Amino acid sequence: MAVVPYSQLTLCRERKSLQDAYLKADWQRVKDLDSSLMQAVDQASEDPGKDMAALLQELQEVVGLYRDMLDQCDTLVRDAADHLL
Repeated sequence: MAVVPYSQLTLCRERKSLQDAYLKADWQRVKDLDSSLMQAVDQASEDPGKDMAALLQELQEVVGLYRDMLDQCDTLVRDAADHLL
């Protein structure tokens, strides 16, 4: 059984917190957690004891979350533009 470094557990927790805030449309919390998540990415990436496979998997989750958020933003912008026309 592999031991996952604390920095990677923190990264996972921060991503899940951001995802929860996003799903609840708590935009102030999303803004705050965005910075925390980026710090966690930096720390996990720089951790000399990192588990590279687990880190890459978690980073894929992070990228997927940001992709979902951007897709929703694009949809909201299109909807708002449609209402203006």
